Amino acid sequence: MFKILPNLVLLVLCYSFFLACGDLNNGFGGGGVSGTVFDQYFSDSVGTAEKVASTYTLTMANTPEFSCNSITPAPSSYLLIDIPDIVDQPGEQTFSAAGRVFFNKLEDDFADSSGATSGSVTIESIDAFNVNGIISASGPDGDISGSFSVEICN
Repeated sequence: MFKILPNLVLLVLCYSFFLACGDLNNGFGGGGVSGTVFDQYFSDSVGTAEKVASTYTLTMANTPEFSCNSITPAPSSYLLIDIPDIVDQPGEQTFSAAGRVFFNKLEDDFADSSGATSGSVTIESIDAFNVNGIISASGPDGDISGSFSVEICN
């Protein structure tokens, strides 16, 4: 019994760590946005945010290899969200998805893109590391919704 005890303690500690952390992807990629993009199931597993002046461009991808420092090729399907003029203020900011959310598919070096025609993007918070929010967007080639937390690339 005493030989099993150290292994049992280690197992309990590891399990407790994962429960306390929750979804480990959530801090650096949402994992909470899902739906369809070009008739294919989409569930983001990672995301990034780039900031130029007061415009953020968020990219949510369906592949865990895509990240701020990634040198891997572009993901096969991804969401691109351009949100200009985000105000540095506390509180939520909501924007129309039309003209800001784009459904993208890359296949055999051929890219296809289609814009959302309805829905919204709510930015709940921005800190030095992440952009957090909720999205619901629909268009002729996509329909997605959920919450996200994407890493800001420096």
